[in-house]
Amino acid sequence: MKTICFADEDVSVYIFDDATYVSIQADKTVVGKPTELIIGDCNYYNSNLYKNVIAPEDWQGWKYLYTELDGWTLNPDWVDPTPPVTE
Repeated sequence: MKTICFADEDVSVYIFDDATYVSIQADKTVVGKPTELIIGDCNYYNSNLYKNVIAPEDWQGWKYLYTELDGWTLNPDWVDPTPPVTE
């Protein structure tokens, strides 16, 4: 897998299969060849792309931080957006 993290917080916001084309450019990130997705808020100046990572089974955007040194750690600021099940 590969993940895109915001550089200033190391928070993982996107995850893709290793085979998926991902190009972080000056003003955007392009995913897929041909293009399947353009990510406007991730660019060369504010994001890092990490390849060959094994994502946690319960990965969700913003739930985990990732660095090459520490690997995956739970984001202390993450709040589960899933509403609790009530009966």
